[in-house]
Amino acid sequence: MARADVVIATYNRHASLNRCLEALCLQTEPDFGVILVDDGSDPPVSRTIEAPTLAALRPRIVTTPGNGGPARARNLGVRASEAEIVAFIDDDVVACPEWMERHLAAHDAGGESGIVIGPLRAPADWRPTAWNLWEARTLEVEYRRMLQHVYEPTWRQFFTGNASLRRETLLAAGGFNETFTRAEDIELAYRMHRLGARFLFEPSAIGWHYAERTIASWLAIPRAYARFDVMIDSLYPELEWLKLIESEFRLRHPFSRAGEATLRRLSAETPGVNVAVALARAFHAAGLSRLTVPLLSFAYSVEHRRSLARSTAGHGSAAIASGEIQQGVQGP
Repeated sequence: MARADVVIATYNRHASLNRCLEALCLQTEPDFGVILVDDGSDPPVSRTIEAPTLAALRPRIVTTPGNGGPARARNLGVRASEAEIVAFIDDDVVACPEWMERHLAAHDAGGESGIVIGPLRAPADWRPTAWNLWEARTLEVEYRRMLQHVYEPTWRQFFTGNASLRRETLLAAGGFNETFTRAEDIELAYRMHRLGARFLFEPSAIGWHYAERTIASWLAIPRAYARFDVMIDSLYPELEWLKLIESEFRLRHPFSRAGEATLRRLSAETPGVNVAVALARAFHAAGLSRLTVPLLSFAYSVEHRRSLARSTAGHGSAAIASGEIQQGVQGP
């Protein structure tokens, strides 16, 4: 049995998945298996994986009934594993050749309670949209601050696009909460943190992230995160999560805060976001990313705060408290 299993949840990203799997064929550390969770793809990924890759990796393919989201898919992958270490990588990420070697070395150095986070970086041959570039630049800020020891890695930096941990740690925490279709990784990470897990950043375990997202899909992200922020606040009142979000908002540039307040007062959030996105597109096309990034940060914040206000007003804490949220992997 391999020491590690790589769990990949995938849905209708056939070309990206093949690129991801090809990179796993080139790893300098061969002691791992691959568990591929097909979350309702049409056609099934078993028909679209390229034959040489299939022969080289011999992945175990788990199929789900319908598209249930990444939390459920990853839980199914973890259940199918018996390895000591489970690594997660997204289907649009290409692991560097030393990726698995560096993850395992970090575990050896970090002790049994260590959870390893690798960076998601922008590939040189990637041609991103303005908003996909914004995502990459935002992550780069996080990585730079951790490398400069502005802050140490915590559960808030646990992103399952590139991470690994001991399977028993994940099982002890109860697995991914399948009610969460966004923020499922940091919600799990907080539960592992409460059990004493430590988070380690390994900058050399690089995943090259070929993100592709429409503007509609990108704008849906802050709205979804806002809904799950309210759920996290209800599940873990000791965090005072919504107060923390508000305190971090107050650190934003005064012009940005004033602009958001003006749009809210005029009930003009939607046209304001549309103008910010249109300007960001134009500046991106002109190669002026310095202007693109703050415009999209403004649009993201407007959408997040508007959705947060709606979610807080319609508070779902009663449903949460009643136990409708379920974790998906139980320990032995």
